[in-house]
Amino acid sequence: MKKETLEDAAENYSKITLNKKSLMSDKQVNGFIAGAKWAAEQNRWKTVDEETPPSNIELLVQSPSGTVHLSSWREGYSIFTCQAKTESSFDWKWKTI
Repeated sequence: MKKETLEDAAENYSKITLNKKSLMSDKQVNGFIAGAKWAAEQNRWKTVDEETPPSNIELLVQSPSGTVHLSSWREGYSIFTCQAKTESSFDWKWKTI
């Protein structure tokens, strides 16, 4: 099965929302694509060095070995709740759910 591109998605969206007629202008298609890229970027894996994780919410956390945990950020210790107090969060990644 062929993977749908952003351009395909924009075309399909325009046909669904505009009664099966492709009436989106090139400017609208480009806006759709830019919005999709922006949304994808918002939920990418981040390192603690890039951005401090938010406290008091559940996050997806990835250990350096690739194991994914449901965890939250312990601001006082600068670690995730799935880590020991002596561990470093340097190589760990996180993203919101």
